[in-house]
Amino acid sequence: MTHVRKEKARGFTLVEVMIASAIFAVGFSAVGLLTTGAAANYRTARQDSRAGLLATQMVERFRGYTFDQMAALASGAADGVISTETMDGMTGTLTAHVEDQTDRIGLWNAVRLRASVVYPTSGREIVYESYILAKTQ
Repeated sequence: MTHVRKEKARGFTLVEVMIASAIFAVGFSAVGLLTTGAAANYRTARQDSRAGLLATQMVERFRGYTFDQMAALASGAADGVISTETMDGMTGTLTAHVEDQTDRIGLWNAVRLRASVVYPTSGREIVYESYILAKTQ
């Protein structure tokens, strides 16, 4: 009686290949979703940065004014709007309002500068505020 020795089969079965393919497909789709999410976050962060830059520039342009100059501008402006600018499709509006501020030291007159930048597509708004102060006697 002769015994025929069966050699061990080598390679992968069809089931193993299908399972491995499914795992790779899930992994690649997750990487694709991460990539598109990262790109959207990059665009939002870039837009926020540009809006912040526009708002800061608008306020800083008027920071060199004295309190009296800013108060005159604020009182003569319709609805307090003293400047409007556009950058990369975003519109920025700078308003100035005279306010009274009281602290532990005494009474201060203040002009509140408020730069508001609105995104054209989403309608989101970035706001930057600053004050110009003058101590009252």
